[in-house]
Amino acid sequence: MLTFGPKLNRSYTFYIPFMSMNIEISVLFHKCNSCLGFNTDQRIFQMHRDGEVTSYIYKNLEESVFATTFLELKSFTSKNLDIKYQFNDILPQFKNEVIYKSNETVKVSKVNTINGDFESNLYVYVFGFQSYGDDFLFFLAERQHIDVSLSKKISRGVGLMLSSKNRMDDFLQTVDYHNSSMIKPKSVDESLQNIFSNKPNISTRRI
Repeated sequence: MLTFGPKLNRSYTFYIPFMSMNIEISVLFHKCNSCLGFNTDQRIFQMHRDGEVTSYIYKNLEESVFATTFLELKSFTSKNLDIKYQFNDILPQFKNEVIYKSNETVKVSKVNTINGDFESNLYVYVFGFQSYGDDFLFFLAERQHIDVSLSKKISRGVGLMLSSKNRMDDFLQTVDYHNSSMIKPKSVDESLQNIFSNKPNISTRRI
């Protein structure tokens, strides 16, 4: 049974094709803050353990070479905005190669502030490659939360990448082709392991 813990109290779940099956992915979030996480189908954990699937979680999108190579991400701050790596679009040069598999918007609440009424939302994007079929998926969950005490919009994002072993080799070759200066995979900070209690650890090697 899934246990949320103190930082997460809501779940948005959907099904999507992956490696000739329909898998269940849940985005975990909090109604009143910008915290985010993922929970995946039990079959994915088993396939990861058996070496059939490669999976990575990114609590910071700048740690993902998929996000930083193929997506346009924007960060900015102001008196009323605190935006870190907000997804804007697929980079123009990759729009024939990288495709949307899903694009979801969840309206969490309507918030009243001294500057007017605003919506607190959850956005979920799923990307793939045109030539990879359903053997590669990159999930980007973005939480746009309105902090009433600060009268500020706060936007944060996390990522989840799933790939078959063969497609991971193709992905690394694709990234090398488009970004010859890419730093080779290396260890990164601890991912959102607290979400996966009693589950096998997911690798945090930088990809």
